[in-house]
Amino acid sequence: MPVTAVAVAEPSPAPILPVESVTPFDFKSISLGVSLSEFKTTPFPEANDESGIRPVCSGEVAPRSFISAPKEPFEVNVTGTSKEVGVVKCVFWNFGSGSLKGFSLGGDRYGSSTYYFEFFPDDQGTPRLYEIVLQSNIIALSDIIPSLTQRFGPPSVENGQMQTRSGALFEKSSYNWDNGVSRIQVETRFTRVDDLVVVYTHDALASKKRIAIAAKRAASPNRM
Repeated sequence: MPVTAVAVAEPSPAPILPVESVTPFDFKSISLGVSLSEFKTTPFPEANDESGIRPVCSGEVAPRSFISAPKEPFEVNVTGTSKEVGVVKCVFWNFGSGSLKGFSLGGDRYGSSTYYFEFFPDDQGTPRLYEIVLQSNIIALSDIIPSLTQRFGPPSVENGQMQTRSGALFEKSSYNWDNGVSRIQVETRFTRVDDLVVVYTHDALASKKRIAIAAKRAASPNRM
């Protein structure tokens, strides 16, 4: 129900090293820039006693669990221009329980069951991980920021406000890490007053995807 945000920058940027000495950020050892084929052989990166957890990507289906009635198979959908330019989206699926496998965020107290890993072809046509998006409740912020700061140093911070459709104002913040080749952004009150989003972005691949999207749309006739 958002959403008008007015941001006021409070810069305290993390140090940026020369690009040639920097590797992209990773989420639980899943690095931005990894190929789709490598990702699909990646074990679920959290310790657990469940078997049968593996990636499911757009174009594939996975069986759902059911109690009293069958359910349609699970699919990861990519539509429209994103599909046309070659975007592939993946999640981790528990084939034992027939359900989506979520991630913990910054500890064991909070997690995300609304997330995706998104891939786009590089110059050689190999799909590579350019974006990771994880949504959670705003209360997870107290665990997420210290965890990321411990790994990557202090973020730059922007504070602002979110205005709901009813006119109510809420404070919101954006925490940002940038190492010259990739970025992490944690934004509170992203779509609702009680949520947050964590976004990992590979700069070069994300730029390549934006250019491809723009070119595809420019080539389509304006039907209005």
